[in-house]
Amino acid sequence: MVSDEILVQKVIDGDSAALDELLERYYPKILKYCLFHLSSKEEAEDATQDVMIKAVRHIRSSSFSFRFCPYIYQIARNTCIDIYRKPKPDTVSLDSGDFLIPSPSYTTSSGINDEELIALIQSLPDDLSEVILLRYSQQLSLKEIAVITNVPLRTAQSRLNRAIKKLRKEYKHNA
Repeated sequence: MVSDEILVQKVIDGDSAALDELLERYYPKILKYCLFHLSSKEEAEDATQDVMIKAVRHIRSSSFSFRFCPYIYQIARNTCIDIYRKPKPDTVSLDSGDFLIPSPSYTTSSGINDEELIALIQSLPDDLSEVILLRYSQQLSLKEIAVITNVPLRTAQSRLNRAIKKLRKEYKHNA
């Protein structure tokens, strides 16, 4: 597999096939990330499209000198925050097909199902739920998480440890 950095350089050089490969590589990951943060599948799909457009525009408009993975997650994070902050119209969706994560319900080895786990994660403060999502849902390293969340590595480690402890405590409390 060609590295992200090589693909980015090819995109800068005008290679549209490299751009397609880069977008295909990250689209599902960013969509999953946005699904967790936003209230509907349509909103997450729109956000993912915005993220891809912003990433491509920036790559093509400047001398790109960042690692692509943390960079695109930073864009996704900021895009989700912007959407979350926008005032919502006073309407109720009648579509019952909006799910946080479009997958069947599974039960973990500890006996907790997806919906319960998602509810527990969402009950955490934003900074803690963010590191849990990035680490376990997106399989990012702590170093990448630190870059995305704009905190020192030790802070990212501390947040992850606090989040895990809080999840364990809440799970035991609810069980």
